[in-house]
Amino acid sequence: IIGHELGHLAHGHESAHFDSSSLDTYVKNSSLDNKEELQADSFFVRSIQTNTRLRQSVERLMISILNAEIQQKIGEIPTQGVGIIYDYTNQVVVQYAKQKTHPEYVIRLARMLELSSKMSGDYGLYNLLERFIKQLKEVQ
Repeated sequence: IIGHELGHLAHGHESAHFDSSSLDTYVKNSSLDNKEELQADSFFVRSIQTNTRLRQSVERLMISILNAEIQQKIGEIPTQGVGIIYDYTNQVVVQYAKQKTHPEYVIRLARMLELSSKMSGDYGLYNLLERFIKQLKEVQ
């Protein structure tokens, strides 16, 4: 969150930099989008790319928080491996609500992890995130 907010400052965003429309490039069935939010998240992710140990530590932390968010939304599910813990059969879908300001943590974390995996060339993590993102569902 701090890295994200520093990204807003670094890009000179106004204090009222929030709105909502379409995040479809990251979450196919979403209606959230915000250029400034993407810039701020991108700033944070770029800032951790130069130090591999830091990037990997931050990615592990973000995955742990993402897993906690998923568990809070859908309850306990049997672990089927490492990484992002969700129902890979898509019988229990992770839902999120459209918000006027920042996207929910589950969206923000998935987006930042996806950006980080693209920038670092970690295609294993990228493919895992793509599969997870495709099963997300927005609720009204």
